Amino acid sequence: ALADLNREAILKLQRLIIDICAEPGTFEEILRSVFTEYGMLMTAQTYALTGSTVRSYISGLYSDGKLTYVFEDNRMLWKIPDVK
Repeated sequence: ALADLNREAILKLQRLIIDICAEPGTFEEILRSVFTEYGMLMTAQTYALTGSTVRSYISGLYSDGKLTYVFEDNRMLWKIPDVK
């Protein structure tokens, strides 16, 4: 059903962002990787629309404890939380 396809698309993007963050990276680096993975061309419009979506996913993953961040060299880097 359509709901199942939507759920799978959401989970796929969540997994992709988590995989990208196996190496700490800035939002811009994460967004670039998402564009590359999906074969998208970045324009001002796609940057704004897709960037907003990716920021929302990052925020949700952070709230769920699946991502965290550090500041290094005056850059905010998103990453997978360290295992304690």
